Amino acid sequence: MPEYLEARFNSPFLKGFTAVAIFVFFIPYTAAVFMGLSYLFESTFQLPYAWILLFMGLFTGVYLIMGGYRSMAMIDVIFGIVMTIGVLVLFYFTLEKGGGLANIISTLKAIEPKLVGSVGPPGIIPLLSLVFLILFVFWGGKDGSSGCFNRYARITDHSCSVYRFPQDQINMIVFGIIRHEL
Repeated sequence: MPEYLEARFNSPFLKGFTAVAIFVFFIPYTAAVFMGLSYLFESTFQLPYAWILLFMGLFTGVYLIMGGYRSMAMIDVIFGIVMTIGVLVLFYFTLEKGGGLANIISTLKAIEPKLVGSVGPPGIIPLLSLVFLILFVFWGGKDGSSGCFNRYARITDHSCSVYRFPQDQINMIVFGIIRHEL
């Protein structure tokens, strides 16, 4: 991202400033993710917090050093597949446990009618805005981040399976246009 901004605005200062800003703000972000995952594993598996934190830090460092950007891009694809399967399994078991969608809706309506009501103000503009927001976050959410942009921009092997998924193809079109404009 710093190189992109330097080339786009012809500003070496902006490149340095962006690099420092990313570095400074990425530290608390990473710390929060590591701490959250450590607390999750501690509460779920009754493992010591410090050992989990140490293991995650070492594993991440070794994985990044051994595989580099390509391994990080590939792990994003693998995580996406695992999460998609997880959502489908969760949806299936939710429907099974709830006795079907109609039964779930009627149970929610009995608890609180607003739980099954429409979301937001009435009208086509708010509805289309909500649909656009959901689609933008779903299709561009994580892959719209600067970290993923840098991973995609640095991949030179275009036969890589990262490019075979629709979400990644859409992002690659956008990023390809940006790179072409440089």
